[in-house]
Amino acid sequence: MDPEPLLFTRLDDGVAVVSINDDPLNRIPLAVIERLEEVIELIAYDDEIRAFVVTGEGHSNFSVGMNLKELGTGLRDAGGVDAFFDRRLRLIRRIETLGTPSVATLFGHCLGGGLELPLGCTFRLAAAEGANIGLPEMHLGTVPAWG
Repeated sequence: MDPEPLLFTRLDDGVAVVSINDDPLNRIPLAVIERLEEVIELIAYDDEIRAFVVTGEGHSNFSVGMNLKELGTGLRDAGGVDAFFDRRLRLIRRIETLGTPSVATLFGHCLGGGLELPLGCTFRLAAAEGANIGLPEMHLGTVPAWG
């Protein structure tokens, strides 16, 4: 049985934690996108959640971004390139306009979608040492897919 791709925990103090659960790389496969959409809607309609933290499981990396092995399948299942990337843009926009403050905790590698997701958050806190933050897709001749 595969582990839950995204963990969602409500803490007692009105804070929720959303954690990418693919330690040590914390890749963002399609299952994480789907679950993140659900979790953001839960947060949107839960008046007891006053803020949420986005993080990665473990202590190695926040996220190395999309699982590139899923790109072909994802494009096909979404109905093409535009639909595939529009979904991510809508998700980031939803986080930005949610009205509930969000904090991303950046550590280890924060690359590609693993950086773009935090850019939609209200605040980003990076580790004082060891945070490798970047958009490697620029070296591949593409643009950041999440906007």
